[in-house]
Order: sequence, then structure tokens, then C-alpha cells
Amino acid sequence: MTFEFEKLTILRDAIVAHDSQKYKQKDPFAMKQELAIDVNGLHTDEMEKLFVQIAAMTPTTVDKTFWNQLYSWRIPEGTIAEMLACYMNNSMYTFKVSWIQTLIEKAVIDHMLAKIGYHDGDGTFAAGGSMSNMVAMLVARNEKVANCKELWLQNNSLVAYTSDQGHYSVRKNAGILGMGRDSVRAVPSDGQGKIRLDALQVMINEDIAAWKIPYLLNLTAGTTVLGAYDPIQEAVAIAKKYDMWTHVDASRGGGVLLAQEHKHKMQGVAQADSCTWNPHKMMGVPLSASALLVKKKWIINKHLSEWATYLYQSDDDDLNLGNKSLQCGRRNDALKVRAARKKLWDAGYEARVVKQFAMVQQALKRIEESDLFALVLKPECLNVCFSIKGHQADEICGGLYHQNLLKVGHWSRNGKTFVRLVCVNAELDTQGVDFFFDTLLEYLWNQS
Repeated sequence: MTFEFEKLTILRDAIVAHDSQKYKQKDPFAMKQELAIDVNGLHTDEMEKLFVQIAAMTPTTVDKTFWNQLYSWRIPEGTIAEMLACYMNNSMYTFKVSWIQTLIEKAVIDHMLAKIGYHDGDGTFAAGGSMSNMVAMLVARNEKVANCKELWLQNNSLVAYTSDQGHYSVRKNAGILGMGRDSVRAVPSDGQGKIRLDALQVMINEDIAAWKIPYLLNLTAGTTVLGAYDPIQEAVAIAKKYDMWTHVDASRGGGVLLAQEHKHKMQGVAQADSCTWNPHKMMGVPLSASALLVKKKWIINKHLSEWATYLYQSDDDDLNLGNKSLQCGRRNDALKVRAARKKLWDAGYEARVVKQFAMVQQALKRIEESDLFALVLKPECLNVCFSIKGHQADEICGGLYHQNLLKVGHWSRNGKTFVRLVCVNAELDTQGVDFFFDTLLEYLWNQS
């Protein structure tokens, strides 16, 4: 093996630089000048310094200051598996070039299918939740329109429905797939951020009266901002009346299936036709890891397979995963998911999810204790949304970011801005939540 193991010190130093970085935010031009990105032909020792510098100039997503995104930290065993996958450099399109990695991916998919309740289902990994959602939309379209796979889309009257709180990828994917972005109708949500089924029914009736064809209902389990779970079971019943494909986008909130106390939030998911689930969010797996899971086996192959004799030369079709993938060459995302699960197993993951929701409860306690804060709505997932009396949340979050104190997001609804605190980092605990609020209060005090 020619790999120089002593060069792992480069990685060690870069990780230390990243995880402890206190780099002051600068504008992109200043960063480019400082880093000299376009300089070519560096020697090895200069490359070592460059890697450390790059790491130090990259926002950390793993410490107690980061509450900004729907992901954070990473289970170390998952990171090691990711490094191993990159080093081995196997593509996942055929068993011939991936061997045990194929079986690992199938085992990961089977475990996720079991958690959802798909007893004869299938699945595939894609490059993020948006791509998993796109595969679901493609399959739904092709199932609705005969010969669409071979003859292209001959009917442009297809309509998809999603909540106004659903992920933007649904509308974006409709444009990519040729239905047009305007073919997606945004169904109003209620005060909790859930899709309104009464409004959905009215829209379906309107579209049918206008000779349009409803083909897809997209439900969200853990919306991006409010963390709301759409009422899956009731919505599926409506979709079935009109022969619509029901997809559950659980990119954000699928992790609740790992905890007995919280899995009821996705009640009815086993009745849906497909589901997106991102282990890189609640499960602490390194980016990116997204699976599309379907209720019916072989249905992804039906719409994505394309025979290539130079590639598929041996083994059973069930072992040639490229026949149910958007890509030909595809990175190995399953190994890191498997490694993380091997570390925690079901009991460990259940404890992890319970801990994440305990952090939510601590955040609610701190909000209730202060006259400065007001809860926007009771959280269902790990998103805690609250306003700051007398302050614009976007200005406060921006100030915290530029002073490198906290990274936390903001949003607005009904004309009011609020902070979106994401309690996803299970390496923190209630003390980590206290650090967030103590830092925020100190910043507000200094601004007054």
C-alpha cells in the first residue's frame, strides 16, 4: 500500500483548525486574496499549510455555536467510513466493482424500509433529499402517464400538490422533469404549518373541473422552517380517491421513526407510495446521505433502468444498483450510514433522538423564563421558533454571525421575524442549549 499514513497528520491538523476555528468573517473577495485560491504548483509542505488554512476559514458545524442548519456534528465512525469509501474509490453501479459494498447498501435500505413499514419495498441513495424527491416525482409521473418513459411527456396537464411549507425542490424538480414549475400547486398550511386538507380537496376539485390530471401529493414530515408534520394518514386517504401517488418528504424528520416515543408523528407513512429520508440530518451521518424508499419493489428499476452491455455484464439485476439510480457512477453513501448504526444500533439511536427532544424542552424552558422571548408555535420536530421582543430576528442573527458568537437562522411569517433554533447536535445537551441562550442574552444586553 503506497498510502503515506504519516500524512494523516495533515488531516489531524486541519480538523483541529476547523473545529476550533475563530476566523473572523470577511467578504468573499478578501478571503480569495488571503487564500490565493488560484495559485498553482504548490509543494507538499505548502499544501499541508493550505489545507489547514482552508479548514480554519470554513465555518464549523460541530461545536456549541452552530445551531443554523438541519444537520450538525457527525458520528466519528461515520466519518471514518466516509474516508474509507473515498480511499477505496468504488462506484456503486454494479456488484462486479463494489462487492460487499452492494450488500451493505442493500442492508441499510432494508433496515430503513422496515422502520417505515414497507415490507416488500426497495430504495436507492441519491445525492441529497432534492434528488431523492425528484426520483419520486419521476416515478409518479411515469406511473400516471402511459409510455412516458419512452415517448416523453405528451400531456402537460399534470398537477402536483404540496404544502406552502414544503421544500422548494418539489417545484424546482417539476421544472427539471418537464412538467413546468407552475404545475405544482402550493396548498395553504394551518397555524401549525401543516397542510390544510380542506384546501387540498378544493384544489383537486378545481383542477379536475379544468380537465387537469392530479398525479402527485407531496407531504412533508418535518418542514424546513417550522418542523411541522403533515397529517399523512388522512392525506393518503384523499390521494387514493384520485389515484395520486403519495410521497412523504421526511428528509428532515424521518429520524423520529427510530424512537418509540416520537414515531407516531409519521403515522400513516407505511400507506404512502414513497418516502425520502436523510440520515445526514437527525442521525448524525456525514453529508450527504439521502435515501428514496418505495413501497413497491422493482418500481424504481422500471423507470430508471437502461441496459448498457459494457457495464452490466454479470450478476443478478438486483445486485446491479445502477439500474435504480439517477447516476451511472455513484459514490458510496451507504457505508457511513451502516457504520454509524453499527456504533449506536437501535437502542443508541433511540437514546439519541430522545436526547435531541430533551434539548428542545430545555429551549422551551429558557424561552418561557424570559420576558424577551415569545414562542412562535409549539415545536413538533427539533426546530424551536421564537421571536425577540423589540428586535428584528434577522438583524440579531446577522450580528451574532458576524461577531462569530452563534450561527442560527431566522425566518418571517405573517410579517413577523423570528429565530429558528435547530436542536439537532446530539453531542450537546441541555447545557449546550443554556450556552446558546446565555450568549444570546449577553449579546442583546450589549446592544441595548
